[in-house]
Amino acid sequence: LCTCVTFSLQYWRGKLSEYSNLAFSYARTAASYIDGDRVLYYVDTEIQDEYYEQVMHFLNSTQMESSLKYYYVFVPYEDDLVYVWDADNIEGACPLGYHEDYMEGGKEAVEKVFRTDPAEEISITRDEVYGYIASAYSPIFNSAGEPIAVVGVDLSMPGIEQELIRFIATIVLSLAVVILLSVAVFYRFVRKKIVSPINQLNQATQEMVENLEREDTFHINIHTGDEIEALADAAEVVG
Repeated sequence: LCTCVTFSLQYWRGKLSEYSNLAFSYARTAASYIDGDRVLYYVDTEIQDEYYEQVMHFLNSTQMESSLKYYYVFVPYEDDLVYVWDADNIEGACPLGYHEDYMEGGKEAVEKVFRTDPAEEISITRDEVYGYIASAYSPIFNSAGEPIAVVGVDLSMPGIEQELIRFIATIVLSLAVVILLSVAVFYRFVRKKIVSPINQLNQATQEMVENLEREDTFHINIHTGDEIEALADAAEVVG
C-alpha cells in the first residue's frame, strides 16, 4: 500500500510538472511576443488594426499546431476580466472587449501573477466535459515594466485518471508477483529447514518410544545446521 501510494504520488507530480512546463512555455512565449503598450488601447477603443490581427494569427496558429485547449489574453479588473485576444479556432471564442466573471478561484490565481515578479504556479481544475484542465498565467508588461494584461493557457489533461489507474494496476500487479514469488521461496525454505526436520524428529521419537525394548541404534538424519539438528543429535539413543 505504501509503495502504491508513493509511486502514485510521484507519477502525479511528474505529470503535473510535465503539463506545467508545457503550459508556462506557451504563456511566456505569448507574453514576450505581445507589445504591452498596445493592449489597453485595444480595450479602450475595441479597434482591431493590423497588429491586432497579427497577434490573433499568432495565437490561432500556435493553438492549431499544439495541444492547447484555450489560448487567450485578458485584462483583469476588480470585478471581472476583459478579453483582448482569444484564439478563435474553437466555437464560443470571446471577442475583443468581452467581459466575463472570474471562475471559482480565478481571481486569486490572477492576483498571484499580476505583479512584476510573479511565481509560476499551475492551476488544476476538473471540468465535467473536458476532465482535468491545467491552466497557466503569465503577465504582459508595458515599456515601464508594469503588468498590463495576462496571457492564459489551458491544457486538457486527457485520461489522466485512466492513466493513473493503469499505472497503479501495473504497480499492484508487479508487487503481487514479487510477493507471491517471495512467499513461495519462503515457504520452500521453511518447509525444508523447519517443517520437514521437525516431522522427521517427531517420527523418529515415536519409533523410539514404540521400540524401547529393542537394542537398536536410532540415527536421525537431520542436517539443518541449527537448533533442530542439535535436538536430533541429542535424541539419538542406543537401546
